Amino acid sequence: FRRRTVDNVIKELKIYKERYNPKFINFQDDVFTISVPWLEEFCHSYRREIGIKYLINIHPSMVNRHIARLLKEAGCWGVCMGVESGNESFRGSMLKRNESNKEIIETARLLKEAGIHLTTEFIFGLPQETAEQAWQSVELNDILRPNSTSTFVFYPFPGTELADYSRKNRLLDDEAVKMI
Repeated sequence: FRRRTVDNVIKELKIYKERYNPKFINFQDDVFTISVPWLEEFCHSYRREIGIKYLINIHPSMVNRHIARLLKEAGCWGVCMGVESGNESFRGSMLKRNESNKEIIETARLLKEAGIHLTTEFIFGLPQETAEQAWQSVELNDILRPNSTSTFVFYPFPGTELADYSRKNRLLDDEAVKMI
């Protein structure tokens, strides 16, 4: 894990702000909220020096009331929260995502309470996923009541644990691997 300094990020954003006058900034950082001290410094500087609405990706286990408030005060308009599967056991074993549905529901509540637009993300067609497990994703999403939802079909990217799993368990043959 490497994190750029807040000053470095703000300096780059000032260039983009001056050159392109963006309406939104979308940070593609899967662990944007992992360091609270970094986030506190960033939010203070961003609000003062940039002031453009922004979007981020979050992990449901990396948000609490303090973080949600910081994000909103600094201009965070929306977050994409990767839930991936509504079945806790499957999510933990297949995706190594061990947060509970209760934690995910609480994170969604905190974000909505702060006035942040919530997009949930789910992956369907994961190896060994049953129709019942897929339906549990729909049911959890209904409980979360996001502003929007993005769904994806599993794609076994080469070199990932899930691609290796798919090949080892003969869910992919040699021809499919070549095509990928």
